[in-house]
This record gives sequence, structure tokens and C-alpha cells, in this order.
Amino acid sequence: MLHSCGQTRFQKKLNKGGFAINVKQTENYQPFSLVERTVQLYTAYLGQVTVKVSGAGDNISLEKYHTINKKQLLVKVVDAQEHNLSDEIQYSLNNLKSLAASKISIQENKYYYFLTLLSAKKIAQINNNETFVSNVEKLIKPFFIDTTLISKVTKNYPELVEQKPTKSINQYKKLYQKVLSYNSSVDIFFSTCNYLDFLFEKTGLVSVNGLDSLISINGISNLDNAFFTGEYMVYGSGAEMFYPLTSLDVIGHELSHGLVSGTADLEYKGHSGALNESFADIMGTMFEFYMYEKYPNLNGSKDWLIGEDLGMDKKFLRSMEDPNKGDQPDKYKGAYYLDPNSETDFGGVHINSGITNYCFYLASQQKDKSLVLQSFIKCLKSLTKKSNFMDFRDKLKLASDNDPIIQSALNKVGLNDTAINDYNIPALPQRPPLPQQPQRPQRPPLPQQPQFPQRPPLPQQRPLPPFPQQPQKRPKP
Repeated sequence: MLHSCGQTRFQKKLNKGGFAINVKQTENYQPFSLVERTVQLYTAYLGQVTVKVSGAGDNISLEKYHTINKKQLLVKVVDAQEHNLSDEIQYSLNNLKSLAASKISIQENKYYYFLTLLSAKKIAQINNNETFVSNVEKLIKPFFIDTTLISKVTKNYPELVEQKPTKSINQYKKLYQKVLSYNSSVDIFFSTCNYLDFLFEKTGLVSVNGLDSLISINGISNLDNAFFTGEYMVYGSGAEMFYPLTSLDVIGHELSHGLVSGTADLEYKGHSGALNESFADIMGTMFEFYMYEKYPNLNGSKDWLIGEDLGMDKKFLRSMEDPNKGDQPDKYKGAYYLDPNSETDFGGVHINSGITNYCFYLASQQKDKSLVLQSFIKCLKSLTKKSNFMDFRDKLKLASDNDPIIQSALNKVGLNDTAINDYNIPALPQRPPLPQQPQRPQRPPLPQQPQFPQRPPLPQQRPLPPFPQQPQKRPKP
């Protein structure tokens, strides 16, 4: 089943008249001062990280002023359950800024990370993934010296300390989803601060969509999605398909919709919608590469897959390396290509995005991917709301100074100079058929002329007798 990212869900809400507007407004919001300190916290997906936060003692508030090019941006995570926030309501940014940030207990942070590792191990045991079990056991080993922690886990989750699994894999998956949720806010906070650094380094932009803050609502229950509203982020805790949607590439993907919104503002349908999704995939994946190069000790690994850490059953959502594996085309009008004028998936925004994703991948195999990204970002900044694949081709060639590597990648994905746009072209009006001429009545056949009797043949004439021969003259003597 095709999974559409939260941006699609958000777009559907807008098309139906938008969200209910929150009536509570905070007028004349005044920034507050924060006393920051550096601590080490565990994330849901990445292991232990070092972050600057506010708060004292065991309780940490996930908010700070993050400085980019001498400009301070407020980064804050707000807990949906604590403030009774909904993904069905549109909140004012000033209102969200004034809410208390999510609190994390350092002791509970460690406890839930340990539960996360134990749950992951049980799922790997059932799947007979011995390599993963071995890797997790190395991460678990240091926690066993904390007897208080072991006692608490044994009391609350005895099924996790058993040597072998005692429950079904689905039960362990739901447990894994539950224990991941506590630390997922740390993933958001850590990744958002780093995304702002990444964004400035790669694009020169100080913030997402020109905002002076990045507020994230986390912990929306029973939501298999995450999305950017244009002003703030919303993250679901997962439901039937996904674990909490706070992995590196998904956070990078959704924030990058803000980048697209603040630059080309590509319309979310057909070719332009596929380009919108593709640029979000490219930036999200490049953010993942950036983070593993910046922090080599993070759990997991960099790759060309989208959403590989989140699926309860699906291994990944999309592959930039091989789009066909994710039921996407790897070339214009190739296998899996969806008519961009159709109603499905807004004209294939999550399907046809595989074309330009693969274009980026191919070029990055022949050239430093950071340099390729610069050409793609320059291209993005030159596109407009209704740009199509042909516009992308032309602008990318121009942005790369007709780089032969870029040109080769475009050719391989079917976006050569002869490719013709098939989206949003109005059909020529059909000429009405000419009125039929009335048929003339057929002329009756002429009456047959009477046949005259044939003249009898003339009698044969009797041949004339031959003339008598003249006597020969005697020759003279």
C-alpha cells in the first residue's frame, strides 16, 4: 500500500476547507530568557547524544535559542498530551511559543532507552536476525551494572528480561512503539537544531520558510504521519503502520517541505508535486548523510532509503538507489509511472518523485554528492509554483553550467532534450463534425433504345474472269 507523507494529509485538510482555527491567541508574545546547559541524553533511534537544553536537576526542558549566522531561532518541542493539542487544529505560532516545552527526566530517559533496546532485541530474536541481536547485546551490556534499573525493568516488563521471547512478534512491536515514544522528543530536538546548521551550510538560508522559530508538536497518538504546516511541525507517535515518526530522514524530509515552501513553493500535484516530494526526499537523505559524517557514533547507518527505521512491517517507503523497489519509476514514463493528470496521489506526487530522486542518485555516484546538491538547490530556487519535469531539466542544466554528469543523469531518467511535457496541457477543442450533405436522388436509368434488326449480309460477288493474255510480240530478226 502506498504511504503518503504527512504533507499529503495536510494538503487534503486544506482542500476541504482547512483546519479548525484555535481561538486562543497569545498577543504580543515576548521572547523569554533561557539558562542553557549541556547534557547527554538518549534518543529513540540514534543512541546517546550531547545537547544544549534548559532546566536544572533531573528535569530537562527541550527548548533553546539556536544561533544561525548571528540570528537566534527558538527551537522547542511541545508535548501534545500535556497541552491537549490536536493535529486537527491549526494553532497560532505565538500560542505555541508560549506553551511549556516537553520535559524529560534524565533517569526516565535512560530507563526508556534500555526498554527500547530490549524490545528491539526480542523482535530480532523472533526474526532470527543474529547479527542485529549481537549488536544490540553490546549496547545493552553496560546497563546491567545498574541494579536499580534492572529491578525496575524486571518488575514492569518481565517479558523483556526473559532469555527467549515469550510473546508474539506483534505484541513486541506494539511494546517497542510504546517505549520509543518517550525519547522521540529528544530525536526531534537534537535533529531540528542540526537541521538548521545543515540548511544554512547547504543553502545559505537561516531558517525554514523564513520563520524565527521551529516549534514541534510531538506525541500525537494514533497518527501514522508527520507534517509541516508552514509554521510548525507535527509528529505522530505511530498507529498501525509505523513507530514514532521521528527518525533522521523523516524529520529532514518534513522540514524540507518548509524549504520548498519558502523557495519555489511547488504546487502539490502532478509534476510540480512530484518535484516537491523529490526535493524533500533529497534533502532528507542528504541530512542523514550529513549527520552520520558529523556524528559517526550514532546508532544506525546512512543509506539511500526513506523511512527504513519506521515501518512495523514495511522495510522502507522509497529507495533513491532503486526506485522500482519502492514501486516508483526510475525514468520518465517508465515502469510504475503514473499519469500526472490522474486523481491518485495528487497525480503521483509520491510515485513520480522517483524519477528525479534517481537522477540525483546517479549524478552523486559520479561526482561529490554535496556538489550535486548545490546544483539541485540552485535549480530549486529558480523553479516556480507550477514548474514541470521539463522546467526542472532546463533549470538543472543551467544551474550546473551544463555539467556533462548532470546531463548524463537526466538522459538516463528519460529527461533528455526531446522529452515532452504530459502534465496539465489543455486538450485541443475538437472540431464539430461537418453537417452531412443531403443525398441527391439517384437518376433513374435511361430507357434502353430499341434494337434494329440486323441487315442480312450482302451476297458474295462472283469473281471476274481473268483478262486474256496478250500474244507475245515476235522479236525482230
